[in-house]
Amino acid sequence: MKRLTALLSAGVVVAAMTGCGLNPIGTPTITVNPIDNIRIPAPAAVANYASVTGKVEADTEITSITYQILNSNNLPVSDPSVTGPDTSAGAKKIDFNDRPITITVTSGASAGTYKLRISITAGPSVTAMFNFVVIVNGGGAISEKTNITLGAQSAPPHSLLDANNMSTFSRTISDGATQARIDVIFSYSTEMDPATLAFTSPDSAQVAPYDTWLNKTVARYKKVSATWSTITTQTAITNLWNAGGAAFARIAVSPGDIIIIQPGAGSTAYKAVQIISVNGSGATATITINGKY
Repeated sequence: MKRLTALLSAGVVVAAMTGCGLNPIGTPTITVNPIDNIRIPAPAAVANYASVTGKVEADTEITSITYQILNSNNLPVSDPSVTGPDTSAGAKKIDFNDRPITITVTSGASAGTYKLRISITAGPSVTAMFNFVVIVNGGGAISEKTNITLGAQSAPPHSLLDANNMSTFSRTISDGATQARIDVIFSYSTEMDPATLAFTSPDSAQVAPYDTWLNKTVARYKKVSATWSTITTQTAITNLWNAGGAAFARIAVSPGDIIIIQPGAGSTAYKAVQIISVNGSGATATITINGKY
């Protein structure tokens, strides 16, 4: 995935005394992956959000980090809002893949282009800004992401999926709020008979590291018969869920499957996933999916 790195407004470089010479401390770097568009939610919805991944790296201890949202006029706004991880004593790196930044949009926000501003101090002070777009989708319109890769428990790609915006996350996420947003754990499941590649709801995952999670989504899945290209509205996704059939906390996946996801107990904001391909087998397998949300 293409990464965006910004180094703006760098402060004066500080030098550290070592022996008889001066070794300058390098300028910290802030890197984030492209930020998804965020839809303004319907009035009845609480919020929509985007999870921002990437990292901050420095040659010396990161002593402070702050996050802010600016509008197109570079003025601070409260909606969208942003939260992100703090630094810890002695840390020279913050990994947003394990502890994501979250941008939240409510129904009171305005559509348009905004900037995420991240400021850090680690010797020098650096501020970086990254654009993202807030949009309005009317008439039950949905968004689509294609060619998303998930890896089973022993494969390098991310195993976890947040179906609300089709974002993937590492098995090592430690942030409780992010854990609560996970709707799919992709793994080679020996709890199925016969053992197979499967989607598992976090509330049904009993093995490490999921057994230590304090916040687990109660997701459910239905395999449906449909033509992917005809799924163009939220109503179409909802109708597929309501058409009947049992909902499962763990479901086998194969190429060609279309699976409707209920992302949370009682939720009617259903999402759709199409399994495009499976590569490899067992715990090292990967799959490619498309998602509509």
